[in-house]
Amino acid sequence: MKLSIFATATLLGLSLVPLAHAQVTSPIRGNIPFDFQVGDTVLPAGTYVVSRLSITNPQGVLTLRGVDQKKGRTIMFSTGVMQGNSGQNTKLVFHRYGSTYFLSQVLGGFGQNGNVLYPSKAERVTARQMAALAKPRNVELASVSFSPVGE
Repeated sequence: MKLSIFATATLLGLSLVPLAHAQVTSPIRGNIPFDFQVGDTVLPAGTYVVSRLSITNPQGVLTLRGVDQKKGRTIMFSTGVMQGNSGQNTKLVFHRYGSTYFLSQVLGGFGQNGNVLYPSKAERVTARQMAALAKPRNVELASVSFSPVGE
């Protein structure tokens, strides 16, 4: 019994080793000229740095930090996508519903991988409200160019 518990604990511990060695790769920086939402958090216009935690695959966790803000980082969960054009500009892509912007993608800056953020509950609610209007509007895309930190 004790051997079984020890073996299970050892396997669990070994499976977490890659997470312990995760490191930040290729942070990017840029100015977002409008207020926007990440998840249920509304963030003001300003200069932001986006970083990705490298956990051996293109899926992962992104962090967003306002350069001028004293608050902590915003954590964003995403799934990886491969870009068709490796020369594509580094940029953040937003879904816009009326005057509300939701961060939806981070493209470039992380090699040939981009990241698509999972839509938040707030974005899904906003999309349903916009679709229910007498004159429904489609979601519009907006993008903001970013560059690697240090350029």
